[in-house]
Amino acid sequence: MMATRRFEATGREFMERTLLLAKQRRPLAAWGYYAFPYCFNMNGGANGRSENCSPEVQRENNRIMWLFDGSDIIFPSVYLREKLSPSEREQLIRGRVREAVRVAQRSKPRRKVLTYLRYVYTDSIQYLTESTGSDGIILWGSSFDLNTRQKCTSFKAYLDSTLGPVLSTLQPRYVVEHLPDPSI
Repeated sequence: MMATRRFEATGREFMERTLLLAKQRRPLAAWGYYAFPYCFNMNGGANGRSENCSPEVQRENNRIMWLFDGSDIIFPSVYLREKLSPSEREQLIRGRVREAVRVAQRSKPRRKVLTYLRYVYTDSIQYLTESTGSDGIILWGSSFDLNTRQKCTSFKAYLDSTLGPVLSTLQPRYVVEHLPDPSI
């Protein structure tokens, strides 16, 4: 038990100091930890899937409120699998975003929630067709997603036909400012 407490205290100190250092070095950036809070919803077998995060996971997230209080933004992560039905995908997103919003409302001051959403299904690398959200989303992928001409062509078609039209209707809320001059 003592080893667990020591490990958790050291981990907390590391995470808090990392946030402080990041804020000192890049004061105009917004900082937080990717994939927090945890949820683990929709992970069980057919009978064990639940939209909501378990009470145990919520208690664990409550125990680390210091992490959310020290962050500028809360960044939950959503990985969608094609083997989930459309309804199950919606439940997964709703449950994870709901938990992030719950934690954000408890943080002092209340934090924004930006959900990391991979633009492909993790089990098939097929493109997503829609998403629901929080204060916003951060779309991301990996170099593997665009490492061939065929993948780049497919992604461009997806951008032109699906993602681009959706994004063009959104009101931009977050703007990157104070970027260094690339000509320097």
